[in-house]
Order: sequence, then structure tokens, then C-alpha cells
Amino acid sequence: MSFTADLDRFIRNTQRRADQVYRGIALDMFSKIMLRTPVGNPAYWVMTAPPGYVGGRLRANWQITIGSPATGELNTTDWRSSMTGLSSELSTVRARDVVYFTNNLPYAERIEHGYSVRQAPHGMVKITVQAFDRAVSRAIRI
Repeated sequence: MSFTADLDRFIRNTQRRADQVYRGIALDMFSKIMLRTPVGNPAYWVMTAPPGYVGGRLRANWQITIGSPATGELNTTDWRSSMTGLSSELSTVRARDVVYFTNNLPYAERIEHGYSVRQAPHGMVKITVQAFDRAVSRAIRI
């Protein structure tokens, strides 16, 4: 084989590996943020829950997008379907892409800043970001 062909193969393999590592990091970070997001528990509330209340809307509203942040809210409490869709959304992510994790519910920021004292006193995003280096190390070892 020629030097040029060897170099081309090395570049393709390196790019493919970089994409895999990037996807692994995104998957790890997003799933941790989602799972750290509290599901409303009226037993902890000062006021009573509205009739027919079902918890999980905040967790189910985490959205992952590539290139630009999501702008709308999701009308669901089924966070498991969001986790299922995550793998397919990330399957096309390349290492040079910008990936956004977005939650557009009006109370998401309050929860992030400690409003949910019993379930997420330190938020969901900031404590996940603090573990970013560990997520990168894990993804590199895969």
C-alpha cells in the first residue's frame, strides 16, 4: 500500500473513533441530566397537586438537538420514550457537531437552582457538568 492510502485510512479511522467518543460523552451526559431531573412528588409539596396530576413532565421535556437548541415544550410525561429516542438522535452526531440539551419548561431553571430541595438540591445540569472529565475518560476507554 502507498503512504497516501495508509494515511487516508488512518484519518478515516481516527475520525470514526472521535465520533464514537463524542457520541458516548453526549449519551452519558444527557442520560445523567435526565435521570437527575426530579419527577414531581406531591407528598413533598406545600400545596396540593392539581386534580389528575401526573409527575414526570419536567424529566420528559429534556430534548436533544444538533446544531440549534429546541424551542418548544413537549406535552408528555413519558420520559422513557425520550431516552429511547436518544440513541437514534445521537446516531448521526459527528465530533464537530454542536449538541444541545434543552428543557423549555418555565420552571426548569428554578429546579436547576435548587428549588427541589429534597429531590435535586444541587440541580441536574451543573452537577453533571462537574463530572464531565470523568465522562470523557470513560468514553475514551470504550
